[in-house]
This record gives sequence, C-alpha cells and structure tokens, in this order.
Amino acid sequence: MGVAVFIDCDSPLLPWDQIEGFLAELQLGDQQDFEIPLATKLEEALGADVCGQLEVTFTDLPSFCTPNGNQITCNPSLDAHVGEHEFTVHQVGLEHPNSKRSTVTKIKVSGQQLKTNTPPSFADAFPSKIVIQKTAVSKAWSMKLPEVIDVDDGDKLEVKVFLDSAVLFVKYSATFHSLQISDLSSESVLVGNYTNLKVTLSDSRDS
Repeated sequence: MGVAVFIDCDSPLLPWDQIEGFLAELQLGDQQDFEIPLATKLEEALGADVCGQLEVTFTDLPSFCTPNGNQITCNPSLDAHVGEHEFTVHQVGLEHPNSKRSTVTKIKVSGQQLKTNTPPSFADAFPSKIVIQKTAVSKAWSMKLPEVIDVDDGDKLEVKVFLDSAVLFVKYSATFHSLQISDLSSESVLVGNYTNLKVTLSDSRDS
C-alpha cells in the first residue's frame, strides 16, 4: 500500500535546502564556483520533481561574483573586495511564486592585493633626434636628460645608455644625468648619423 505525500508547492513552507552561515570564505585572487541549493533533498527523498522548475535569483550580489542559473562564480581581485559582503538569495518555484523564500548570506574575502608595478618614465619627452655641430676648436658639449619619474614608492631607479659606435666620443654621466662630449674638435668625433642609440629606464622590476 502506497503512502500519499502532499506538498504545498505554492507556500513559503516548501522545504527548501537551507543556506546557513557564510556562503564562502575566499582569499583575494582566488576564483571559485558555488552552487546554491534548491529543494534537492526533498526531491531526492521523493524521487520526483514535485514542484516544477526551481530558480535562484540574487539581490546585492557582490560585483566580483557572476550568476549563472543556481551557480555563482566569484573572483575577488581588488583591495576594495576585501571584507564581508552581504547579499540575499531568493529561492522560488517558477510556477509557484508564493513559494519564494529569501535568505541573507555573506561572502568573506581575506588577503591583500599584490601591488602592480609601473615602469619609470621621463617627465618630459625625450628627443628622437639630437643634432650636434662639430667644431674646429676645442669645445665641450653636454645635454641633460629629462628627469626620471616613478609612481611606485621605494623603487630603485637605474638609467642605462647604449651608444653603439658613438661610444667612441659620447659618454653618459650618471652624476649629472647627461650625455657629454669632452671635445668636439677631437678626431674621434666623426661626422655622420648615429642611429642605434638607446636609453633604458629600469626600476629592477620593469623597464
């Protein structure tokens, strides 16, 4: 003899699976998927889909979480994501709107964001072409490079200058942060174009 079981699907007393305590605790930079329970325990016990299609919706879901059906994917990546984030889960049978039950839950994010690095740069534009007049009489020449700036505190800045064949007469002075020629009249100062010159700014992490 069978036993008749009556379930009032159009009632908030529909035995939804419980959501208790924190939904999740994450570390900054972690990505995780979470499934929101519906009434699976009830349906497993009865062996039937007793109340039709069940659905989950959310209110105030954190910005770093994306819903997909009764699942959410969370990927906290910013310092602003650290802390407790309260939101509401709504469980409802689509054919039985009065069965809707709302549960307030939380996601907790811990950790500290890994700081990104910005490479150093010149404060002013560096000229793409430098014109130097060779002189017949002894004369020194110098050109101060633009100031090097770095927005990241504590970075150790380094300037490297590659002069190619111009290294025979052009020197970089780290002390004066300038390119220098000691004597324009010197025989080592050859008239011509020197194109393979490069200045590299480094903070030991990026350049």
